Amino acid sequence: AIALANSLLSYVIFFVFVLLTQLFIWLFTAIVYNGIFRWFIPVESKPGTYRVTVRLDVDTAGNIKHYDIVSGSGDERLDKYVRQGIKRAGSIPPPPAGLGSTMDVTLTLTR
Repeated sequence: AIALANSLLSYVIFFVFVLLTQLFIWLFTAIVYNGIFRWFIPVESKPGTYRVTVRLDVDTAGNIKHYDIVSGSGDERLDKYVRQGIKRAGSIPPPPAGLGSTMDVTLTLTR
């Protein structure tokens, strides 16, 4: 019984690892490769590190149906740039099956 439990636990750990790996690859592709969030921090913004959390609602094809800034950076101009970047992108690579359509993404921007 203990061997069976250890075997099942190994399968669960492996499944979670594979799922997290898929999620990481998908997010990396969406953000870096496709340049979804590629913009410049406005020169009027003070030097520093800014964090913006965005909630994306995405269909199975990767089209961004709706987005909201859940937690702004504290710099309205920078938040506006984030909104413009998402609107301009319009889509991201389709999310892995079972991930769901709504996700929060936190961007860390440094100037």
